[in-house]
Amino acid sequence: MPHVSGHIHPEWDTIRQAEFRDSLTQLNDSHDLATFWGVAPRQLNYYAFHVDKGRAYSTFSIPKRNGGQRAIKAPCRTLKYIQRLIHESLSRAYGPHPAVHGFRQGRSIVSNAKEHTGRQYVLHVDLEDFFPSITRKRIYGRLIALPYELKPKVANLIASLATDAYSRMPQGSPSSPVIANILAAELDTDLAKLCGSFHCTYTRYADDMERTLYNAVLAGVSLDGRDYFYVNRMETKEPIERKGWFNCSCCPPNVHRLLGSLQQYLYTVDDSGIQIHLYNTSAIETKTRQGQAISFSVRTDYPRTGNVEIAIGTEGH
Repeated sequence: MPHVSGHIHPEWDTIRQAEFRDSLTQLNDSHDLATFWGVAPRQLNYYAFHVDKGRAYSTFSIPKRNGGQRAIKAPCRTLKYIQRLIHESLSRAYGPHPAVHGFRQGRSIVSNAKEHTGRQYVLHVDLEDFFPSITRKRIYGRLIALPYELKPKVANLIASLATDAYSRMPQGSPSSPVIANILAAELDTDLAKLCGSFHCTYTRYADDMERTLYNAVLAGVSLDGRDYFYVNRMETKEPIERKGWFNCSCCPPNVHRLLGSLQQYLYTVDDSGIQIHLYNTSAIETKTRQGQAISFSVRTDYPRTGNVEIAIGTEGH
């Protein structure tokens, strides 16, 4: 295999996604896939089904940012080239969720963090062994399903080329990031929908997921209601824990006070009119300066989309 920097097939960038997906679905076997990629069919079959994958990868460790070691499996030169072809092919076919910031052109860990700036609380979740938890069978099953609909022989070939001797996706393969995003697509959709229903922002960078609460005071309360959270997690790297009740308890009254005044966080009304402060599905009834009754409602699924519908009604209308 030749040494390549940059895209192997830059001409693919000019093809519309739907057209590119259709091209992939027309491939029937290893010969078709090899022709599409511009490689020899025997090489694909060899590295998919016959090579000693224990020797096809070099294993080493790198330190994790939060301590511990991360095992890296780097493929040999030829297998790496093939996995780069997988990466380029699936990247053109994959339509990422807007919440995804990892392994996307124009997105980064910085763009992921910017979605949560200025928020009171951020919940950070790290998926353990994200790449190795993805198996050959899972990759195969996803690629033959909508919206990819690859032929079984092609999907099986790609799944085999993308996994190691244990039929798991290795950390260190060029094809692992895009496949991980594809396998996490339903997770992204479900979590974005769930977070949106609680007025939160959901993002994912690789195996890190963040969830920001717009009205976050309740996130400080433990599930049993006995412990409270005072430290801003983004301001410290030290271990943190919720604190128990004080003799003079302030948290429960503050929570109740907030719940009782939520309408003031959504709207305010004065002589100049009605002001909207938070986009949230809600409604109020009030009166104008002249004493006329007026109703005001907002319907939105913000922040999942930017759509906000505002309806204003007066008495009798």
